[in-house]
Amino acid sequence: MEFLTLLIIAVLGVCALALILFPLWQQSRPNGVTLAAHASGQTLEEVEARYYAELAAIKDLMFDHEMGKISPDDYELILTRAKMEAAQLRRQLDRLTENPDLTLDPALDAKIEALINQTRTAPGPVNGNRAILKEIDGTIKRLRTGRNGKTTACPECNTPFQAGDAFCSSCGTPLSNVDENNDAPACPNCRSAVRPDDAFCTECGTALEPMAALQYNEV
Repeated sequence: MEFLTLLIIAVLGVCALALILFPLWQQSRPNGVTLAAHASGQTLEEVEARYYAELAAIKDLMFDHEMGKISPDDYELILTRAKMEAAQLRRQLDRLTENPDLTLDPALDAKIEALINQTRTAPGPVNGNRAILKEIDGTIKRLRTGRNGKTTACPECNTPFQAGDAFCSSCGTPLSNVDENNDAPACPNCRSAVRPDDAFCTECGTALEPMAALQYNEV
């Protein structure tokens, strides 16, 4: 009887110890495993909320930088990470919607991955990676348009808008006369809307030839 009692006590002790240590063991696992499991169970609404929250955070970050509240080095680092996170969330959002007009082209999907990996592995400060940042800007801009390449951005400030919007949510420009099928000039690099007399793209800085900007409906 004494042996059986000791055996039961030992088993109970092992079970109690396992219950105590299991949560600690879960916390010690690599973050990537936990995040991947969590992300795979997110709903469309949750991913969409995270995506728009990330875009709002980028806008706030740019405003803080303009006001001098953040140093240039910190600004570049935080902005790079925020843009990569936004690109990842948009890709996940496109997959969840299963909308043919929003599904990423495989070549574009691979390009985003390459840009993200290149930025993560690049040595030295982020200030030396401005070209990569411009490419990320361009790919994010292209994600805001459908695979047909038609623009859905405000002609004044390039803020994306949805069909049916009467005014731009950023600058208030009336959108009733904006035709998504028009032949408005666009930057050949990021496809942002530009004006005929613009010398440089306001989004990515690409030099533009006067009156020779690429059209949205061109391949």
